[in-house]
Amino acid sequence: MKPEEIQTYEIAFDYRPSKKWHIGLNAFIYDLTDKIIFVPDAQKANYYAQNASSQKGKGFVIEGGWQLAEQFVLAGSYAFQRATDQDDHKVANGSPKQDIHLRGDWKFLPNWHLNTQLSWISGREREFNDPRPAIDDYVNVDLALHYKKSKSPWEVTLAVRNLLNSDIREPASGPDETGMIKIPYDLPMAGMNYFLEFRYHLNP
Repeated sequence: MKPEEIQTYEIAFDYRPSKKWHIGLNAFIYDLTDKIIFVPDAQKANYYAQNASSQKGKGFVIEGGWQLAEQFVLAGSYAFQRATDQDDHKVANGSPKQDIHLRGDWKFLPNWHLNTQLSWISGREREFNDPRPAIDDYVNVDLALHYKKSKSPWEVTLAVRNLLNSDIREPASGPDETGMIKIPYDLPMAGMNYFLEFRYHLNP
């Protein structure tokens, strides 16, 4: 096999009229060649990784940030893309057409930050020969409470991921050469989960 290769062309604009807000635009196209996929042998008994596909895509991203108050910052982005497999000129499996990300950071007390992040993923289509319905869109919300005292080497973070306990699934491959779908209900991601993190920074 050879390594996959990708050629990407993009153009970006960034506008900052003041220190409190900015907006950016990025447009791109790419051409992925020598894509590695698993293909069957002559007897269709085994599958081997081969450079046997290619993919093209294009899209854009709009992002911005706004400091609503001295202690509160809001940022977000909207992305749209379309990727197609060049073998059949169909939409690439599992590639989202749209995604939106919003993030807010609030310093509500000295040394304390509350961070919220929302993600919305939509428009993930199946391969052309996959009989399953389209992959469900989903919304994910993460929440994190962060404490760090000025000049202290210690910092602590308490976070909740997937706060809404959404049923988030990543796409699994469609039918193989025999028509079998080995993972019919896709790959489930973790539901609501928590973590506590301690960090200590050594002085240089």
